[in-house]
Amino acid sequence: MAKSAKKQVKNKELIKKKDITFNLSINKSAVLIILGVLLTASFILPYYYINYAHSLNQYHSFPLDDPWIHLQFAKNLAEYGSFSYFKNEIVTAGSTSPLYTLILAAGFLLQKMKCG
Repeated sequence: MAKSAKKQVKNKELIKKKDITFNLSINKSAVLIILGVLLTASFILPYYYINYAHSLNQYHSFPLDDPWIHLQFAKNLAEYGSFSYFKNEIVTAGSTSPLYTLILAAGFLLQKMKCG
């Protein structure tokens, strides 16, 4: 009798382990579905946003002002040697990413060397 009780306990433990494994596989598939939805949304939403902005403005532009500010700083740095928003201004701290601005300025200098 004791042996059959032990077998029943073992069987119950095996069933529990199988249930846990089954639940984990459901969780993995749920995670994959969620990741797939997020990945799809990360492509679809910006696409619709850009098209909506284009329909309002009738041209493609920067949706935020930071890229424009970086380009303006880089252009002034390349053309006038001034790390500022306006060409004749003293050096300012308006660029939130100076390294990115320097990389853009190098691009402006390369373009200037090719064209001029």
